[in-house]
Amino acid sequence: MQYVLLPSSTTTTIPPITTTTTTVSDTTTTITEERCLAEAVYGEYSQETDLLRNYRDSVLSKIPEGQKIIRLYYEWSPVIVKVIEENEELKKELEAVIDLILPFIELELE
Repeated sequence: MQYVLLPSSTTTTIPPITTTTTTVSDTTTTITEERCLAEAVYGEYSQETDLLRNYRDSVLSKIPEGQKIIRLYYEWSPVIVKVIEENEELKKELEAVIDLILPFIELELE
């Protein structure tokens, strides 16, 4: 499942997939049935996936540029997940790139 926290005034366009949207106070949570990219690379309950979700919710969702990044991520994530599920080498290369970024994300969250 994917969770996106965006201000209620933000409009998100996501490719046609099954979604449920709930609006509570000033945030919107969108839950999708497909796996996100982080889950496809690291697994749903991994430390890396949790770190990326925390960064999304604590940092990216609070700034306009971050909200754009979140929208792009969820727009392209299903396509990228399908590609890496068919290409294990590409999945490993993507994991290596994300692994290089994770220490910087950890520092930002401290």
